[in-house]
Amino acid sequence: MAKLVCVLGLAAALLIAPAQADAVRGKGYSAVFPCSVKLTGQQVAAGKKTIPVIDASCEAGEALFFVAASTYPKGFIAKKTLVGAFKDAVAGAAANVKGTVRLDRPIKMGRTPGHDVMIDVPSGKMAAHLRVFFVGDMQYQVMVVGPRGSESAKPATDFLASFKLGK
Repeated sequence: MAKLVCVLGLAAALLIAPAQADAVRGKGYSAVFPCSVKLTGQQVAAGKKTIPVIDASCEAGEALFFVAASTYPKGFIAKKTLVGAFKDAVAGAAANVKGTVRLDRPIKMGRTPGHDVMIDVPSGKMAAHLRVFFVGDMQYQVMVVGPRGSESAKPATDFLASFKLGK
């Protein structure tokens, strides 16, 4: 059994083996992606308003590495409360991949509260590992989506750990 787990872990790591690292500084964050990054912007509905979201993403093997920085209207998060904002963020992330939340636990980056979340995609073959943080009216999501098991492999955990808040 241990040999099988080791082989599966190695296979997951190979599926998301890095091509070329790309360090990105975004609006209020930095991250080191394991592949060449593509930046995009979009407007997303938030109640009766739309919010600008800037995405940085890349694909390595069968995995997608992703950071989204969303700018909410002034006071939007405070009105919702952090508890409500995290609840909505986790539910929205699960809905985006049509998945089920397997793990949702509070974490901190320095003094900034966040949530560490794992989501299983219905096919059972894919999973997502994401972290969500709010700083004022900014929401940050850092996520890896890949074959089940890869969400905890070294390339995924290295990417998630590389994410830092600040200028």
